[in-house]
Amino acid sequence: MRKAIYISSFVFFLASCSGNYEHPMELELQRVDHALEHMSEYVALKESRISVIEESLDSPDITLQQKYGIYGRLYEEYAPYQFDRALYMLDRQEEIADSISDRSLKTTALLNKAFLLTTSGLYHEAEQTFSQLDTLSFDYQQKILWYNTRQKYLTDYQAYLKTSGIDLPEASKIATYQNLLLENTPENSYLNRHISIMLLIWANRWEEAYAENMRLIETLNKSSRDYAVQAYWQGFICENLERKEENISWWVESAICDIEGAIKDNASLCSIAIKLTDPRDTERAFKYIRLSLDDAIFYNAKLRMVQIASTMPWIEKAYIDAKE
Repeated sequence: MRKAIYISSFVFFLASCSGNYEHPMELELQRVDHALEHMSEYVALKESRISVIEESLDSPDITLQQKYGIYGRLYEEYAPYQFDRALYMLDRQEEIADSISDRSLKTTALLNKAFLLTTSGLYHEAEQTFSQLDTLSFDYQQKILWYNTRQKYLTDYQAYLKTSGIDLPEASKIATYQNLLLENTPENSYLNRHISIMLLIWANRWEEAYAENMRLIETLNKSSRDYAVQAYWQGFICENLERKEENISWWVESAICDIEGAIKDNASLCSIAIKLTDPRDTERAFKYIRLSLDDAIFYNAKLRMVQIASTMPWIEKAYIDAKE
């Protein structure tokens, strides 16, 4: 009888502890949970917007140049949403450019394709696309896109190869392209300021990066993808400054922006999940990581799927251990 009382008391104690537990950032995390509850509505809005644009392709008397522009709009919608469809829109632009023998239009489509392939981790395919470009024919906007795509390609590919202990021979050119970007874009433009902040991050100048990024964030629309990107980097900066609560707070901002914008190529929700290390947070962490993987599968960028999947085993184990 006494043993039964002890066991009952212990079970009651565990239930009480679990019931009273609340993450220090609980209110912030509840904002993420609320956004996730409405995720299907945000996706429906995205799909509706895309459908309206696609319907315009069937307009009577539409010119090939106008179709090229519509495919460009569709590419912008799909780029953070669904990789295969974004690539399809660029292929259609290439076909139109070839059919009307417009080299400039084809160049822009190829530059966008190289950038898309780079962000999706398809570095070999991106390099093949670069080889089709005539750099001497670029106009101003194409030069800027070239500099930005090359610096991103070299930066990302170098980081990817380093995990295997390999150095990319062309990595020394990263600074060249970044300096060309800074020299050829207005100082108050988003791209110029973004690159400047990234340079501070790579130099481990965290306090300066924090201040500069804060100034940039204050100028951005909270529903824009740029805001989601800079909020993610602010969280990364705070992580390195060991500001734990502010770190999560910025990733929450970024994650909510991604969810509300139906951005499937995202990083913040997974980053939050990795931070939920208390055994009592494992259910939420497991939920976030599974949703991140679902987004990556929907977007269909293989590198992103591998990155997220690599975090799953220890979160899943922690989840099972907590349940037991």
